Amino acid sequence: MITRITLINYMSHAHTVIEPVLGLTALVGPNNCGKSAIVHALETLCYNRPAAYAVRHGQKESSVTVETHDGHAVTWRRRGDAVSYVIDGREIDRLGGGVPEDLHQILKMPPITSASGNGDFFVHFGLQKSPIFLLDDSPARAATFFASSSDAEKLLAMQRLHRENVQQARREQRNLIDDLSAVEARLEALEPVNEISSELERLEEQFAAVRAAESTIESAARHARQWHQVERRRKHHFRSVEILETVPRPPQLDDEIGLSAQIRKLRDGRAKVDRQGGRAHVLADLKEAPSQLSEEPLGRMIFELKKAAARSRKTDARRMAIQALQEPPAIADAAPLENAIAKLREQNQRINQTNIALRKISSDIDAIAEQLSEWAAENPVCPVCGGETSVAAMLAGGHAHA
Repeated sequence: MITRITLINYMSHAHTVIEPVLGLTALVGPNNCGKSAIVHALETLCYNRPAAYAVRHGQKESSVTVETHDGHAVTWRRRGDAVSYVIDGREIDRLGGGVPEDLHQILKMPPITSASGNGDFFVHFGLQKSPIFLLDDSPARAATFFASSSDAEKLLAMQRLHRENVQQARREQRNLIDDLSAVEARLEALEPVNEISSELERLEEQFAAVRAAESTIESAARHARQWHQVERRRKHHFRSVEILETVPRPPQLDDEIGLSAQIRKLRDGRAKVDRQGGRAHVLADLKEAPSQLSEEPLGRMIFELKKAAARSRKTDARRMAIQALQEPPAIADAAPLENAIAKLREQNQRINQTNIALRKISSDIDAIAEQLSEWAAENPVCPVCGGETSVAAMLAGGHAHA
């Protein structure tokens, strides 16, 4: 599957990157925006079609790159009249109008070659102005394709799938027609709603007018209540004035500064009396203080309590440690173990005796080898067989003549 398409200076594309999604990817846009150029670029990459016009105007080089889901990257590049490919970093040129051998193994979009040699079939691309595949070809060429193409079964399967899709679309069309009929019937049943809606609007307008009238009446009633309150206050004020006119004038006031100072002093004295009274009330409820006892018994008791707390902590620590211990294993019969130890000691004694014997044999061999070395030095040639004498040969059994 193609995961990324990159066009650089290809026709109208200065630098375009497309990342197809899994499944179907549709390219949409206005006319002459470069949709067909993308399909043409993929066809050029797959079949190395002549594409001198594909290089963007004013540029010297054009390229098309395709990346696949399995990690491959294929690039078609044109510079002047020279065309080259780059497959996974490996550059390939001098193609003579062909394509690299492993190109279609990666892209899996090769042309179909008929067994009779009646030309190649390009089934993977259909350009906008090209007829539908095989419709403009002769019946013989169509028969040749279906007889030789390994993709014929896929095309037939696609045709069957298309036929099933058409049937499904027709069934959905019939269902939609039935739904439309049901909706039209409901709309016909709901036609009186328009008249009801207009009548409802008229009633809402009347209701709004009634609410506005109610608001006006409430406002007028509120103003009337306020006017009555003002009138009552005015009458009460007039009556108060009439009553006050009959009251004689107050006597002439003397200097009030001394009186104010005396009042402040009285207030301060009253506050002090209240505080003293509160203290006396509190102190009256107190009892006599108890006689102070000796502190020595209390000190001894505190000391004993501290010692008891320390002993308690040690006891808790020991208890926690004992709880973590496992039950001691049961004592098994020691007789088999003692027998095994005795046998092991006996074997060790035998091994020591064997080692002593081996050291004695090794010492004897060294002495014999020394004697043989002296004899070989005195007799370099065997007096029996005439061969060369050596300590190694004699120790290996050589020169052991009967």
